[in-house]
Amino acid sequence: MNIHKLHIKTSFSKSYLTYWIKGFTVIEAMVVIAIITIMSMIVIPHVSGALARYHLREAARTVYSDFQLAKLTAIKEGSQCTVTFDNNGYAVYLDLNNNFSQDGSDIVIKTVNWSNFKKVQYKRTTFTGNAIGFLPDCRTASPGGGFGAGRVVLVSKGSNRINRLRIIVNSVGSIRVR
Repeated sequence: MNIHKLHIKTSFSKSYLTYWIKGFTVIEAMVVIAIITIMSMIVIPHVSGALARYHLREAARTVYSDFQLAKLTAIKEGSQCTVTFDNNGYAVYLDLNNNFSQDGSDIVIKTVNWSNFKKVQYKRTTFTGNAIGFLPDCRTASPGGGFGAGRVVLVSKGSNRINRLRIIVNSVGSIRVR
């Protein structure tokens, strides 16, 4: 009697497996494709917005790091290190004659092109003359004389939203991203 019950379970299992081995029907495949399509329509806009924010943070971190580089170079070399901005990018250089202009006597440390940053646009700076100088005592200076406090504004456009980050430098050389 036990053997007969075992035989029934085995034959049931074989017929059950045979049903699944046959494959999918066209309707089942179409339902799966429809579900994947709907899920991708929901997820893709969120991914593009996240990518835009990621690229913006990456660009802001680069500008922040280059400000730190200028500040540390000024301390190390005992001379003003200047960062100047324009619509194409910015340059970090040791400004040996303190004129806030990159000329033949200056030592270029780094140049950055805005096109290196995916989907990020340089909006503006609030530095006088679009330049800021870091002095050996950690203070900042501006081309017009006085302190060089200000900010750099970067933007990126995600899905239906504009993201903005500011890299802010105060008169005592403190740098932050907001």
